[in-house]
Amino acid sequence: AVGKYVAQQLKEGKLHVAITDPDNPINWPRNLFVWRSNLIGTSAKGHEYFLKHLLGAQNGVMQEGTAGAACSQVKYQEEGPTGKLDLMVDINFRLNSTGAYSDIILPTATWYE
Repeated sequence: AVGKYVAQQLKEGKLHVAITDPDNPINWPRNLFVWRSNLIGTSAKGHEYFLKHLLGAQNGVMQEGTAGAACSQVKYQEEGPTGKLDLMVDINFRLNSTGAYSDIILPTATWYE
């Protein structure tokens, strides 16, 4: 019954998924757990945008993208939000760039244990 209701609401355009409006504060990620990865340092392409929009940290963004008039399936906001995360936890056995920006760093077991 729930599945049919959701499908019907989506077809009628009365129900929208979060990805269609990523800049709306109710759709932001609040917590991010990173396990054995350097998300901010080496894994993120364009890490300046991660620092600005996800963490709200000092960043090196020189220029934002072009006008969003071409966006047809996603709501476009002129000014992108900054500092979306409330909590970032890094679970790692070495300190990397992600750990430097994390709120909490938890130790993980190494291959020696």
